[in-house]
Amino acid sequence: MKNLRRIVLGAFLALISGMFVSCFSMKQSLSYEKGNYSYTVELAVDKMVLALAEMDADTLFAQFDNELAKKGGISDENVKVEKIDTEKDAGFKISVVVNENTEVESEKAVIPVKNGKKLEILIFGGQAVDGTVDFNSDEGAQAREMLAESTWTYSVHKSVMKKVKKAAIVDEKNGKEFNCEVNKDGDNFVITIPLTEILQVGNSYSKLVISK
Repeated sequence: MKNLRRIVLGAFLALISGMFVSCFSMKQSLSYEKGNYSYTVELAVDKMVLALAEMDADTLFAQFDNELAKKGGISDENVKVEKIDTEKDAGFKISVVVNENTEVESEKAVIPVKNGKKLEILIFGGQAVDGTVDFNSDEGAQAREMLAESTWTYSVHKSVMKKVKKAAIVDEKNGKEFNCEVNKDGDNFVITIPLTEILQVGNSYSKLVISK
């Protein structure tokens, strides 16, 4: 299988490279069924923003990664890449299915790691950004305003953990944690990850830690 980490990091970089846009959304989800973990990443940006940058859905998707931008997605049956092209948004969706007993290191990145009563989940995208904006500067203040309506959420299905009361993103490199908001939506626990915290210069968040 292709290196899953490179796939998602490359996708994230392609979408935000060169500008920090309003009306940007990143949705990640994780579920479990019959020994398999299903992981998805959806990245989308408002078409009005793309029009200002003289881009369209096809151009955005092509930027993602030439090796991966194939009509049928990636050839490996466990990884699928789809283009998002709605009336309002453009972007792409990556779906990955991994068996819990896999011996492939790149696949293991999708599987949550149990640490006592907590589960540790790798945040794809976090380390790719690795603190790129100084929100304390004048330019950073403008970027913060632009990102005010943008979202980054992570949905954890109850099949992965029956109850999620607490969630935090962890920056092991700098020894820090940031608590995130958790809401229930049907059978999913939706965790809101603050973009400004992820993007703040000096931060390098790489894990999401959830607990009951």
